[in-house]
Amino acid sequence: MKLDPEEVNCYRLMMIFPNLGFMGIPLVRSLYGEESVIFVAFYIVGYNLLVYSYGILLAMGAGDGEKKGLPVKKLCNIGMGACIVAILIFALHIKVPEIAGSFIDSMGNAAVPLSMMTVGIMVAQSELRALVTDKKQLLFSFISLLVIPALSIPLLHLLPIDPVSYGIFILLIAMPVGSVVMMVEKEYGTTDGRISAGSIALTSVISVVTIPLVTMLA
Repeated sequence: MKLDPEEVNCYRLMMIFPNLGFMGIPLVRSLYGEESVIFVAFYIVGYNLLVYSYGILLAMGAGDGEKKGLPVKKLCNIGMGACIVAILIFALHIKVPEIAGSFIDSMGNAAVPLSMMTVGIMVAQSELRALVTDKKQLLFSFISLLVIPALSIPLLHLLPIDPVSYGIFILLIAMPVGSVVMMVEKEYGTTDGRISAGSIALTSVISVVTIPLVTMLA
């Protein structure tokens, strides 16, 4: 893609971390039913563990050939802690008080519009005309939303998984760029997040067409 050195890790983040929560869960629920959301929940645990470890490393500039020490202090963050607690609660069958569960659920629901507002502010500050004519962004969208999902279809056919799991995995692979990418970049990186904010907007719009195409191919 002939990326500038400072853009490489940004595009890596965008390629690795799609929008599982805000778009993935509603789509899976509508297509496969409420009980299928548990598949996405397991997927998101692994996703979050990667975001708050490898994702932070990429945002800080690691992974481009440089040897950097593991930023242990930055990896000990709220997101990583929440993932570990969630795994322990599930594995040990810990019963959470109803009032605590209701509070956490409300806080989680509030995070959705707040993150979308942040993305909207970033997009509003960018030039939309330049975004839709940016060859790098268009090529990335094509690879991320069509090429990788299409290549994943025959590979997943080789795995001994049931049709529902297969369909959910394909659907999640075809999701647009996740807003968490911009959040990680702004919090831990050296960029202002404009590239990822623009890509979030562009891939979200294009995915309206590409997601049905991918599901038809599957």
